[in-house]
Amino acid sequence: MVNTAPLFSSTWQRWGVRFSLLLCLASFSFSGLIFTSYSNEQQQQLQAVFDLGQEEVSRAAKQIDALLQNGNAELIATDSLTTEQIKEIRLLITSLSLGKTGYGYILNDKGTFLYHPLEEFIKQRTNVFDRAQELKSEEIRELAERGIRGEKGFMPLVDPTTGEAGWIFYHPVVTTKGFLALLVYENEVLPLTQSLKRKQFALGSGIIVGSFFLIVLVSRAWTGQTQSLWILSVSTALLLAIAIGYIWYSSLTGESYRNAAEIVEVNNPAGLQSFLDEYTQTVKQSNQTVPIYIPTGIFLQTLKFEAANNVFVSGYLWQKYNRKKHAQVAQGFMMPEAITATDLGRWIEVYRHQEAEEEVIGWYFEVTLRQRFDYTRYPFDSKEIWLRLLPKEVTQNTVLVPDLASYARLLPRQLPGLDHNLLLPGWKIRRSFFDYQFNLYDTNFGRPNFSTQTRVPELYFTVVATRNFITVFISNFMPILVVTFMMFGIELIITNQAQAEDARKFSALEIISVGGGVIFIVLLDQLNLRSNIVTASLIYIEYIYFALYFVIILITLNALLIALGSKCWLIQYRDNLIPKLLYWPVLLGVLLFLTLLSF
Repeated sequence: MVNTAPLFSSTWQRWGVRFSLLLCLASFSFSGLIFTSYSNEQQQQLQAVFDLGQEEVSRAAKQIDALLQNGNAELIATDSLTTEQIKEIRLLITSLSLGKTGYGYILNDKGTFLYHPLEEFIKQRTNVFDRAQELKSEEIRELAERGIRGEKGFMPLVDPTTGEAGWIFYHPVVTTKGFLALLVYENEVLPLTQSLKRKQFALGSGIIVGSFFLIVLVSRAWTGQTQSLWILSVSTALLLAIAIGYIWYSSLTGESYRNAAEIVEVNNPAGLQSFLDEYTQTVKQSNQTVPIYIPTGIFLQTLKFEAANNVFVSGYLWQKYNRKKHAQVAQGFMMPEAITATDLGRWIEVYRHQEAEEEVIGWYFEVTLRQRFDYTRYPFDSKEIWLRLLPKEVTQNTVLVPDLASYARLLPRQLPGLDHNLLLPGWKIRRSFFDYQFNLYDTNFGRPNFSTQTRVPELYFTVVATRNFITVFISNFMPILVVTFMMFGIELIITNQAQAEDARKFSALEIISVGGGVIFIVLLDQLNLRSNIVTASLIYIEYIYFALYFVIILITLNALLIALGSKCWLIQYRDNLIPKLLYWPVLLGVLLFLTLLSF
């Protein structure tokens, strides 16, 4: 006998309204408190950056004034600094807290660079207003005007050479009648802390719970009417689907790089020189020999994933050698991750050009690189294809530096170093850039003079790619969606045998047969996925397979209980209505939980 009584008594309905209203208000109030706390913490971080920046620029400007007043009384007349003064200023600025690639410069009252990490700006007496016009940057022009007027403070700035957002702090330098400017990048001094991540999670959870109880109130689900219950079920499913979709979208569009804390991204000449100055100073303080820097450039023409952890790359690489500085340096390079090569060999020299004191050597290479890719978020993962470049002689105290001057564009999103015709089917290339990662060797390679205590910066060229969503949807989620909707259709036709029409009657054996067939199909799909992706850990899409197995088993169990004439209230109420209502909310709720665990 089908139970058609109201789902809740009148007393429970009244309490249900109050309870839903209370939890709705409590959830949104909780979300408001979390949002306030999140905003306050962000503001505190910003204020700490602003306070430190203004303190650093003020202290540095005073020290520079003292340095110049003691060293060169004719500074104002010549509008230039001595070599010794430039060295001392460089040492001072590299000691400041400017992030990994932040830097500083000094201008006089005419806007001429007296100090800059790039020596050519000093030698060529570059003017900041000409530079602003060249870069089409109104922000740089406005900064120069403020500084020359003797103002002090800070302003937001988007670096026109990199596209990176940051802040620039400025303070008058009396001796030069100009000012000192210090640039810091937002992503280097304002990271997303674990505390902020936890608050983001709490905020999202509060909004979801509050929205659920708001839907309960709007749909009047406490009345137990079938239409109201279906509105609640569908609305809850949509809410959960939106939350899952947002996480997927954030994963596909977000940026997360390997060992982010250890990586120093360099995509502008001034930031690169600032990083090298700081590293050189660290080496000197350790009483070690200053390394020899070799400009190195790369241009990729082909990228192709050959296996789960193999990627084929081809292109050109060049290095610039100064005949005097690099006379004793072994010419060439190494790619430690290269495991195979074509008939050409790993790389062949294709040109050698000499001009004045500089020699440029270029190679063409075709290699397969073995890299450890992270598949835990598959198919919403991103891939970082990185070429690790080492000097030919690793114990020769040489460091490769990116030859940024050889590139017409340096913005990572403009894909410097990549051929415009480069194809990577199924993927969207988002960024390309040079970066450094410090490595510490625990061997001296048989050379007693080689230090095992120094962290050596190794040059990488990195390409970041994310999967094309259409490809992901068709190849991975279309079969899953078909199975999911098919199982929902089966759940809809599971009904009490005594009340069912002949066309809707089923046998337990039929449901078991269908469930077994569907499980077999899903299992084959999962095994095929595993054969293509070799990894010891579970990947995200496998959690979806597990959720499907769980749903198929529950539906089969539901059908068996109906066929056996179970008197269970859950399946007797309104002809198996409750399992039908719970199908999508339970499935998507489990998926949201697994998604949060994975991402």
